[in-house]
Amino acid sequence: MIKKIFQIFAALVLVLVLAVTAILGKAHWDIRQVNPELPTLEEIDYRLNKADGPVQIRYLLNASQTSPHGGPMTHSSFLFEWKDGQHFLLDVGMDERGTIEFGNISETAFAADPIQFHGTVADLLGTVAATIGGLAFTHLHQDHTGGASALCAKAERPIAVFQSPWQADWGNIVTDMGRVLLDEASCLDFTKLPGPEVNDVPGFPGLLMISAGGHTPGSTIYAAKVEDYTWLFSGDITNTKQDLLTNTPKALWYSTFMVPESRKRLAGLRQWLADIDQLPNRQVIVSHDLEALKKSGLVEF
Repeated sequence: MIKKIFQIFAALVLVLVLAVTAILGKAHWDIRQVNPELPTLEEIDYRLNKADGPVQIRYLLNASQTSPHGGPMTHSSFLFEWKDGQHFLLDVGMDERGTIEFGNISETAFAADPIQFHGTVADLLGTVAATIGGLAFTHLHQDHTGGASALCAKAERPIAVFQSPWQADWGNIVTDMGRVLLDEASCLDFTKLPGPEVNDVPGFPGLLMISAGGHTPGSTIYAAKVEDYTWLFSGDITNTKQDLLTNTPKALWYSTFMVPESRKRLAGLRQWLADIDQLPNRQVIVSHDLEALKKSGLVEF
């Protein structure tokens, strides 16, 4: 009897292992298919050379958490403003419940300190939340999408959401929940832009969408120019600016099991971004690096 129970248990474990392996295997296969051609620096400069481009970019801190291995980590959003009063938001952070859940995972996986919730992006924006006309995401993990419903609660009109074809159509097991959170937000009006590689964001001159992949199939880099300074927002291509500049990969176990990534693609993206960052009047902003963000020259909202 005991032997029979053991055999049943072993069979169930084997089925579970095979199922997880199949799911992870598909996610790894999919992410390796996303290798869009990156634009040249000349193309970026040409597309961003708009007289009516954004006049200001500010950041918002939705939450922060300190890890003994990676220093202070932030969950940030970025507010773009135009001379005519238009506002565009990149990433929306999390609500309070999502923040606590995400923080608990980081405490378990990375021995991080308890997470500090600073407010939903909607609350941090105050009256400006009602003026947001456009929205986009560096990728669809839930720590970047979870604040969408709170934003919709303050919106006075539908908010246009712009996505590359890969982000609109191609997710995986770690973006499913982030997509659900967007589907639950009542005010979002989704637009899939036609080109898979580089797109100007319609209605928001001087804002450029660059399909990236590497981290998730829909990972997207955004670029904008304010006066004579060009900013690139790299999302989670790396978690720290130093890792980007030194082309240091994330931990193998993280890229293999926790978030299925294309390590080869990420290496190429890190090098491409680091090369741009070293040029005059250009800077790459990493979403989760609090210290680098505070040193960047961007102003907190």
